[in-house]
Amino acid sequence: MYILQHTIDKKIIEWVCIAFFALCSYFSQAQNFKPQITPGQVQDSLTPLLKKNAQFGTEKQISVRAGVGLQDSFYTEFGLALHTCNYSDVGFFSNDFYTAIEWVPNQDIYGIKIGYEANTFIFLLNTGFEIKYQTDFDKNDIVITPKLGFGIFGDVNIFYGYNFSTRNNPFPQVANHQISIVFNFNKHFLQYR
Repeated sequence: MYILQHTIDKKIIEWVCIAFFALCSYFSQAQNFKPQITPGQVQDSLTPLLKKNAQFGTEKQISVRAGVGLQDSFYTEFGLALHTCNYSDVGFFSNDFYTAIEWVPNQDIYGIKIGYEANTFIFLLNTGFEIKYQTDFDKNDIVITPKLGFGIFGDVNIFYGYNFSTRNNPFPQVANHQISIVFNFNKHFLQYR
């Protein structure tokens, strides 16, 4: 039974790694996307908006994601995010789709996760949602975590999350409550205007 479970864990990790690298590849290609409309068409359709709101812009970029947190045990995460920021003289909104690897060092629990986060300049409010596969190579779990917090431009975020285990919490050292700080490092880190 142990050998079968270990083989299943190994196969799941292989597939999650393949998905991780596929998402990274997709995100890196997203920057090369060229719309099939001419600049003149865009200018004609945006002229009224630009005259009304002269300080408007959008930045889309790949960010390096790094974070630390507590969920009874200390953990770290590292990954990539497709980070989009929309800003104007009346407000700010950013969002990112991300994939990351998580590690709980004192328990040797590893996780691979994907998620989405959104940040508004109004009240600096952040929301997020992630799905994580975690294992210690004996047991495994799929965890769903909605998150709420505060942030600046989506570059620096502080979250409270609640972990919902799909396998009756096989890791008691990983609590349901989670506090984290996450950084999305990019070429405009904390410098949007």
